[in-house]
Amino acid sequence: MNKRNLIYLVGGALAVLLSAGLWAQGPEADSPEAESSGGNARPVWQHLALESPGAGVTGSPDLARKINRLGDEGWELVDVEAIHTKGSTTKTVYYFKRPR
Repeated sequence: MNKRNLIYLVGGALAVLLSAGLWAQGPEADSPEAESSGGNARPVWQHLALESPGAGVTGSPDLARKINRLGDEGWELVDVEAIHTKGSTTKTVYYFKRPR
């Protein structure tokens, strides 16, 4: 694994950890758990990673439909990572979360 791919991998992992609230000081104000418990509970999230070959949604109606369907199901897009090999984007990973 080259240095650039390692940086993307670590960045993606940090984004997932941050979106999971593992490093947060408290619940997010807009989470259902925070509202129902008076702000004392931490949000509980489900996570999903969707991989796409190449550079992503551009020119891919099928991928756009999948992402729209996930949005309709309550998934929120929190990060997009382009994975590079030898200077070219080989795949794109879309990270989503939603309350449990």
